[in-house]
This record gives sequence, C-alpha cells and structure tokens, in this order.
Amino acid sequence: MNINMPRLDLSKVGLLEFYDPDKDKFPALRLARESIKSGGSACLAFNAANEIAVAEFLAGKIRFTDIVTLVEKVLEKNIKAGPKSIEEVILMDNEVRKYTESIVGA
Repeated sequence: MNINMPRLDLSKVGLLEFYDPDKDKFPALRLARESIKSGGSACLAFNAANEIAVAEFLAGKIRFTDIVTLVEKVLEKNIKAGPKSIEEVILMDNEVRKYTESIVGA
C-alpha cells in the first residue's frame, strides 16, 4: 500500500506521556485481563465471543455498547479447563461461538 505521508520519527515528537487506561471507558480491557488471570479456556472464550459480538454489531443486530455485555455473559458461563489439543481448541471455539450466537438469537 502506497501512503503519501512522511515517516513517523518519534525522536522529533517530543515528550510522550502514557496513562493507565480508564476501566470505566474501556470495560473490555478489564474482561481481557480477567480472562488472562482466569486461565483455562477463558482467553479462548473471550476471543470467540468478542469476534461474534463484533460481527453481530457490524450486521446491525446489537448496539456497540452491547458487545462487552455479551462477552461478559459468555465468560460467566464458559470458563472450563484449558484445551489439551488443537482439536479441543477448535471444539471449544465452536461451542463458544454457537452459545454467543444463541444469546443474540442469530
């Protein structure tokens, strides 16, 4: 892709300041961190549910603000032991996606 813009030179930008993200403004970050801490299949469930929720939003079936609520609902129900094989990963991923779709009524 050819983009007609100058290359970013961070040495010329000056002082950059970083802050902790606002957990109220970005609730999905809290869910992601909780999934990492939970272990097991939580990260798999977070990812699969989020992908379905975003697809449902893009299709106009849910509101943007429903994405986190939907993912949280799925995470409350679907925390299992972590998969032990790629076949289990695929099976769990499919189960979470179907469950997420069933909540929306897709």
